[in-house]
Amino acid sequence: MRKIDLYIAKSVDGYMADKDGNISFLRGEGHEPGMDNDKLFEKFFKNIDIVVMGRHTYDNIVNENTPNSWPCEGKITYVLTSHPGEDTEDIIFYHHDALQLLQDLREGTGKDIWVVGGPKVIHDAINANIVDNYYISTVPFILGSGIRLFRDNIDEPISLDLIKSYAHDGIITSHYVKTI
Repeated sequence: MRKIDLYIAKSVDGYMADKDGNISFLRGEGHEPGMDNDKLFEKFFKNIDIVVMGRHTYDNIVNENTPNSWPCEGKITYVLTSHPGEDTEDIIFYHHDALQLLQDLREGTGKDIWVVGGPKVIHDAINANIVDNYYISTVPFILGSGIRLFRDNIDEPISLDLIKSYAHDGIITSHYVKTI
């Protein structure tokens, strides 16, 4: 069975985006957006073959973050949306239940599944307790308001074990696994 992984960045005060969904503040002290030189992320990325994200996250990636290239090339990407989109070889616009998709993908064969965002799919996956690995990167920025990474209404607490913490360019990434 595949594992479902959440790899996401947040501000020191817990926000994954500003109130408009902008994530330009998610950078280290070198002020370079992304995690191109992050060895932990590189290892993580090699161990996934499916990416799941919401439509706003997808739009942000293709319109603002990397408009000239697709950063998930070679991975099957499911974009959760109620709006039509044109599927490509690697990108599938999915219009049905996100949790059912994740559970179906988990039962398949292959590498891990990366839940990128947005907030609804992250919350639903956490609330359903189907996330196996949590990679939480904290960037050196206090946003003050915006879209929180963790919502207040999780049905049941989830116990996690810390596997490793790693610092790179002022960003601290912690890898947790769900306690069984």
